[in-house]
Amino acid sequence: MPMSSEHFALLRLSNPAAAFAALYKDFFRAIEDDCAMAAAFASFEKCSTEPLNSSKDASRIHDLIAQGADKLGIKVGSLPLGMSASLAFAYDAAVEALRSSDVRIETRMFGARAVRTAGLLLNDFLHHVGSLNVTALELALRDERYAERLRQRAGELGKVTRLDGVVLLPPDPTLCEHCVITEKDKDGNIIGVYCPTKEECNRLGGLLIFLLLVWLIVKLIDWLF
Repeated sequence: MPMSSEHFALLRLSNPAAAFAALYKDFFRAIEDDCAMAAAFASFEKCSTEPLNSSKDASRIHDLIAQGADKLGIKVGSLPLGMSASLAFAYDAAVEALRSSDVRIETRMFGARAVRTAGLLLNDFLHHVGSLNVTALELALRDERYAERLRQRAGELGKVTRLDGVVLLPPDPTLCEHCVITEKDKDGNIIGVYCPTKEECNRLGGLLIFLLLVWLIVKLIDWLF
């Protein structure tokens, strides 16, 4: 059973990470059990969740790795560093918003219509993933306390999403059956291809939609972008 709005209101103040996890769990339970939610989500299941990094983003991330960004330990499950950094950054923003926002949030806000709305915005959002990677890694390299915070957030998000089986294959995107995550060098050339399972593709796509919904509800979109 989804938690009551009263329980969630208390949880988001005392433990916003747990509140996020509870909402995320309810969200996926609804996708599995509610026909309207399942139908709204089905159109995204075959979509690639590859972050659409620009060549500039890829080059900047390569420079940050040369400065030691790959030694920061910011990893969400077995996802590559670049994507992990952006997810940890965005998740941290969402968790802090749950703690501080005065907007009333309830499970019923995450219904079929909301999923369809987020789906319409998802492609535009993916274009910002690369810049979020850069921002997160730049901040973490300058501030060890923030780096530790992102490591903690990445660990929390990895446990919530269970994205721990992503396999790195030779650089051929056609080898991925369900969705593909590519890693690029400073010149924009593909140097690695990650192939999540069907379940992980669904979880990753669902996470992106869910984060987008949280940001819309607590009005984080303008602040992030």
